[in-house]
Amino acid sequence: MKQSKNSLFSQHHPSHYHDNKNDENNCDGCICELFRRLNEECTDGCTVNNQFFYILPKGENQPVGETPIPFRFLRFDSESCCAFFEIRIEQNTVTLQVAVDCHEISGIVPLQ
Repeated sequence: MKQSKNSLFSQHHPSHYHDNKNDENNCDGCICELFRRLNEECTDGCTVNNQFFYILPKGENQPVGETPIPFRFLRFDSESCCAFFEIRIEQNTVTLQVAVDCHEISGIVPLQ
């Protein structure tokens, strides 16, 4: 799925703020740190690496979805603490992009 430059999920969206001088932020915690490191490894875009995860939301004991949904990691924005993913639903016929605050995730299971 191609993203337009004006897509909210695009790294080039006008509201996307970058300040590399001030890397201090409030995206603390092990999950946020994992996404931050994974994002640094994705120099050519994470869709090339096909990093898929099951996501365990905070306060839940099961991954997202009646049948767990694989989330493909796209990128992490350390300013907003948002991790961006792509998911496929309806028997893989519909592709959606989702943004999740890393603080709302208590665990991830990498898929290979």
